[in-house]
This record gives sequence, C-alpha cells and structure tokens, in this order.
Amino acid sequence: MNYVVFKASTIEASSEVAYARKLARVERSLGRFLAVIILISNPCLIAEGYTNAQPGDRVGPLELVQRDILISNLGNDTSDQLHYPWLYESSNSNWYMTYREGAHGAADGDRVQTAQSADQGETWVPWPGLTAEPWLFQFFPTRLPDDSLIFYRTKLEELQSGPNGTTEGSSFMYRSTDEGDTWTKYTAPVTGMPSSTYTTGSGLKTLWGTGIQMPDGRLLMGIISRDAGSVAGVAESTDGGQSFQYLASVNDAPITRREPGLALLENGELISVVRTGTNSSNMVLTRSSNGGQTWGQQQTLAEPGVAPALRQLDSGALVMSYGTRNYVHTAASWDGGHTWSDPLALYTGQGTGYTSIQALSADRYRVVYDESSFETFQPGGNRIARMEVKVTSQPSTMFTWSENVSGDWNVGSNWIGDGNELVPHSRDHTAIFGSAIQSAQTVYTNVPVTVNSVQFDNSNSYFVGGAGSIDLAADSMGGLPSITAMQGTHRFQAPVNLLSDTTIDVASSSTLIFDGPLSLMGNTLTKTGAGEIAIRNDLVTAGGTLSVQQGIVSGNGSIGGDVNNDGGTLSPGNSPGVMEIDGVYTQSDDGSLLIEIAGTERGVEHDLLDVSGLAALSGSLEVQLLDDFHPTLGDRFDILDAGTLVGSFDEIQLPALDKGLAWNTSALYINGSLAVVPEPATGALLPLVIFLWASQIRPRPSADQIESRTGQRHRLPIGVDDDPMVVS
Repeated sequence: MNYVVFKASTIEASSEVAYARKLARVERSLGRFLAVIILISNPCLIAEGYTNAQPGDRVGPLELVQRDILISNLGNDTSDQLHYPWLYESSNSNWYMTYREGAHGAADGDRVQTAQSADQGETWVPWPGLTAEPWLFQFFPTRLPDDSLIFYRTKLEELQSGPNGTTEGSSFMYRSTDEGDTWTKYTAPVTGMPSSTYTTGSGLKTLWGTGIQMPDGRLLMGIISRDAGSVAGVAESTDGGQSFQYLASVNDAPITRREPGLALLENGELISVVRTGTNSSNMVLTRSSNGGQTWGQQQTLAEPGVAPALRQLDSGALVMSYGTRNYVHTAASWDGGHTWSDPLALYTGQGTGYTSIQALSADRYRVVYDESSFETFQPGGNRIARMEVKVTSQPSTMFTWSENVSGDWNVGSNWIGDGNELVPHSRDHTAIFGSAIQSAQTVYTNVPVTVNSVQFDNSNSYFVGGAGSIDLAADSMGGLPSITAMQGTHRFQAPVNLLSDTTIDVASSSTLIFDGPLSLMGNTLTKTGAGEIAIRNDLVTAGGTLSVQQGIVSGNGSIGGDVNNDGGTLSPGNSPGVMEIDGVYTQSDDGSLLIEIAGTERGVEHDLLDVSGLAALSGSLEVQLLDDFHPTLGDRFDILDAGTLVGSFDEIQLPALDKGLAWNTSALYINGSLAVVPEPATGALLPLVIFLWASQIRPRPSADQIESRTGQRHRLPIGVDDDPMVVS
C-alpha cells in the first residue's frame, strides 16, 4: 500500500460539502512509500456512519474551537487503517507523531510509522530522529527536571523471576535533549513486579502513560499487565528514568483494569483513572495521598473509556480525554475529579478510542485520536484528527451549605451553587457556612478538599472534621486564600493546610478553633480582626511565619516556627496552659502578651510562653487573675522561657494583690518570672521572703550534664540560681 500524508487544512464550521485531493509528490523514505496530498476542502463531511463535532459545538463549559485532519487516506482496504496516534507539539516549533497502520490484530498490524511536521501539521515528512520499529506506536513523552524528554517502547522485555516472589524485566527507553527532534535509545531495568499478576508469560507487560514528576524528585509511571485478567499499577524511578521499581497497584478490586491515566493535583494528591473494559464497563478513579504508595477511595465514573488521558490546566480545570470503539469524548472537572462535566462528544464512529492530550494554554487543550475502520469496515476513509478544546467557563465559585443537619462536604445536594450539583473543591471556590443550621452541626470530608476561601456566618457552631484535610490555595488569578468568621465559635477538627499565604479574619466576640493540625507549608498566616483564633494542636510553619496583626491568638498547642506579634495579643494556654514556639518570637510596640494566673504550678495553673529561640520583647505585658485566685507572699510565677531574651516590655499591667503584698518584676528579664513580695512598708519581712524564694531555686545543670544523663541536648530555661533578688 502507499501510505498517505497530506497537507491538512483547518476545518471551519462553515466549510462547504466538498472533497477533493491532489497527489503532489511521492517519495520513498525509511523503507516505505510516502505521498504528500493537498487537502482542498472538508474531507469529513462525506463520511458514512459517523459524526464529528464541529467548531462552535459546546457542551456546558467545553467548546470545540478548532478541528484539523492531520493524516488521511481513502480507506479502501484493511491495510489503510490508521490507529493509535500519539502527538507531541514541541516548543521547537515541530510536531512529532507516531501511529500504526493496518488492521487491528492482523499480521501487518505492527507497521509503526513516525512522522514530523515543521508547519504545525500542514505537511508531514518521515521523522529521521526516531526510527520506526514494532511496539513503538505509543508515544508518551515525559519531561524531566533537567528539561530532557523520555518515553518508553510498549512491551517489557527479558522477563524473569526475581527475589521474594517478584518478576523482573527491562524496558527500552528513549531520551531526547533537543525537544524531541532526536532520540537516544537505552535499556531501563524494571524490578519488583508481583509475580502473581506480572508473570514471565507472554501476556503484555509494559510501562504506561505520561510520567508524573513528583516534588520529592521521584518519577512515577503507570505499569500494566495483561496476565490473569488485567491489572494496573504504578512504578517509580529515583534516577530520572534509568531504572524503575514497582510501587503499588492503583486498584485492588476484583475487576479487569489497565491503562491508568495519572495526574498530580495542586494539593499534592495523585489520582488515577483506569480502563475496566472496552465498550460497556465504566472507568474507575482512585486516589493516593501518600505519593502513590497506597491507593483507595474508589469512584466509578459515568462512562466507559480506554486509555484515559488526564491533564490539569493552569486555570485549575482537570481535563480528560477517552474513548471506546464507538466514540471519543472529553470532560472537565474543577474539584479534583470528584465530579465531572457532561462530556463533549468529539467523534461518534469506529476507531480505537485511544487519545493523546496536551495542554496548550491556561484554558485550552488539544486531543488527537483516530477515525478509522476498526472492528468492521466503515466507509468514508481513515483519518487522524486533532481537536482543540476551550474550557470556556467553570461552575459557580460560591457554595453555601444548605442543610440543617450534619453531612458530607463531598455531596453536591448539601450545597447551593447556581443550581449545579458540584461541591466546593477547587482553588477558585469559596465554601460558605451560613444560616442553614439551627444548632451545632458537623461537616465532614474523608478526602482532601481544596478551596480558596472558607466563611463562617452563624451564631451556631460549625465543626469541620473528617479524615481528609482542608487545603487553602491561591485562585487562578492569584487571589490569596482566606478564612473568615463573622460571628459565632467554629472549629476545624480536620487538618488545615495552607498552600499559599493566607489571612484569617475573626470578628469581635467570635472564635475560630483549630483542634486539628494547622500547617503553613512555608507560607505566612496573617491574623486580622478583633476576634480570637485558638490553636489546640500543632501549628507547623515549615519555614513560614505566623503574623498577628489584630485580635487574639491563644492555645496550648505548639507552633513550629516564627511568630511576629505586630498588633495583636498572644495568649498562651487554654485558660491557662503552655504555648510553645519552636522558633523566634518578636513582639513589636503594638503587640501584647496576655498571661492568666490561677495558681502557682507553671503551665497548669498559670500560663507559660516557652520560646526555643530568641524572644525580642516590646509592647505590653498584661497579667490577669482567674478563678478568684489570690497570690500569697512568696509565690513565684514562671511565665516566660526563652533561649535568648532581648528587649523589654514598654508597659506592664499587673492585677491588684491583697493588702500588704506587691509584685516584684526584677527577675522578669532574667528568668522570666514574677514574684509576690511585701509592700515596701512591710520590709521587715524581706529576709523571710528571700529565704522562701531561694528554697525554690534548683541548681541549673549545664548542657553537658543534661546530655550525659539523657543522651540528648536540651534547651535550658533561663537560670535563676545566681541572680540576686531585688525588691522594688
């Protein structure tokens, strides 16, 4: 047969029904005939038995903006069939494509072709930088951190038994350092495959899909086996694709599954969509929150599909292309795959259903697939088509809790959002907890959810809990995330993760409590508003900063990082208790430290601020007595520990004591303590007070002494044993 390559034209919606071809030239290259044909008009409108989407067609937020025919032939016999196209649109202005010609499963069905175009698909020539060979027809280029590209040849070779019930093999890999123009072939070992499902038999075993470059430097790649039904898993490489180790199955359910499409979401979660059949068994989505080590939370999608391909656009939309032997569809999700738009049907008719997808901009992507006879003859020729799709809009960004009961965050009927059934689960979404509840209720999520903003506006309490997390991210326009409490007391029992700098604004007389961990992930958390946030668990900054601008920050949790108090009040404990700052505490002129005292046991009956690093003091110190507590002569209160203490409070507000007693602050900047002494008029009791105070002082061991006893070095509290008591 003469393989046909032609000058493709963009097909507009207004194209007339006409079809003509002109044979321009024939050349022999790479052992096969190539013909370049000029496409005069629209070749798809004379087809029989199938339909195509046309530019301007729209389903929900998805709109087809351009349709191109890349390659076509007359399709008069089975050897003309064009299957399994994979296209890479390189930044070097060239397009590169692999595909297979001939009937599926026939003896000539491994005739792989490679072609390149220097004019965005207008004309095609043989691709000298990649020699065609069997099993090279699935071209999934993956970009590595060094900007090189790699892909694999379908089918693992040299399968053999490995240690501990595993199977080992190798994959032919290809690497390009010139954006895909030329490729170097090498062999990568693949080890650790479970022998129960990855046998040494003849069933197809192969790496699969475009790889995922993880933040920790690992490269994840799908892996499949056609033994014992079919199974899909994930393999990892820690050396840039030089070798792979089997990591995990993406779905342990007893179903046929293969061809996993992988995506890494903004919140760090991995998702996999797998084929479970061909024409009648719906795809299944699973998730991993630990870097692919384990997978769960199985979700059955609405349609069947082979080789689902996933991409997350810069707009935040997750897009997917897939097909069967009867159609090619695409759909979009704005909540990490929990819900999907109605599909846009790109093609209805015979074909493999295999697609390749590539992001073009923040709101556009393209899908390439084949329109070709497959199981039976389909008149009208065979084509490889390229569709450009625009995500024209997204669902409501404002979602309001609508139920007067506790419920699941991830159920659409629990929310009001422009009449759709989506849930707040996108960096452009705001979750509003308003007037729906008449008593305290819990909203739970057992999966991580990402939003830009959370708002509380009800005097009744909302509890946000579950095994998942609340992840706050900047929106697609760069707007920073926020949490707002307008009234009432509300609690986060689920972990909260800040993916960007975040503001928490709490109105006067309102409180926001973090019972679960709060992770800043290197970002700045700014507290505004006259109300209070209470930290009852760990606050981990991971290099970020807690900035207190207004209101109160309280709690008996641990803050792993720096705290800047520039205009608010830091109140250690939970009336009372200990607040630990594993970092630097800086209090400016407008900041305040509030200490509550209900007894002499530090951290239990009175507050303690425990700073591991530098404490730089200014502003004010306010001390309050609780529970009708009356300090007595000789009482001492350790309220401040610091690795290093500099500066002093501009103002100290102390409560009144019983008659004849006074506060002594002379040791405050030495050992962080306050003491109760006689008023100056009762100075005759001074020797007794000195004796009582000195009896509480323990010799301070050196760091070396502590290390010798415990095997660890500990930060020492500020010493008091060598500091004379001064009575003011």
